[in-house]
Amino acid sequence: MAKEGNLLVRNIGLNPARIGILKALELMGAKIEIRNQRMECGEPVGDLKTYPSILNKTNIPKSLIPSIIDEIPILSVAGLFAKGGFEIRHAEELRAKESDRIHTMVSNFRALGIEVEEYPDGYAFDGTSPQSLEIWKFLASGKKNLHSFAYGSSNRNELFDFQNTFRI
Repeated sequence: MAKEGNLLVRNIGLNPARIGILKALELMGAKIEIRNQRMECGEPVGDLKTYPSILNKTNIPKSLIPSIIDEIPILSVAGLFAKGGFEIRHAEELRAKESDRIHTMVSNFRALGIEVEEYPDGYAFDGTSPQSLEIWKFLASGKKNLHSFAYGSSNRNELFDFQNTFRI
């Protein structure tokens, strides 16, 4: 969440089973407003307006994990900017996906110089590292997307050279 300026994103799917990330971001301190709620094609839809916010480390409840399991990587990137850092627990399911996403995220963050503690069911790191801005710039450039960063290469033998890519 930005420190200044507002953002309006229109026509966002608001299926209750898929908005856990909004709840998690709000727990972290994000100021998000849902506007213009309506039904389209049998699904709830609305517009999201975000306001300047400072994200903080928070305990994500175990009950919320199933609804954010696929969004944990993007939530982790947001956690790079959280005061006090970011910690995710109760997410052991990420180890049994197409790849071990916990280990992949931990490895990629470590390759960027971020100190990460890995647990059987998650990981933790301090927020606002010097590399945080570089990660955001890189993902925003379109050279590599978050899917590649979070889930690893589609070819398990191919290694992504983060240090040269990010020029660390």
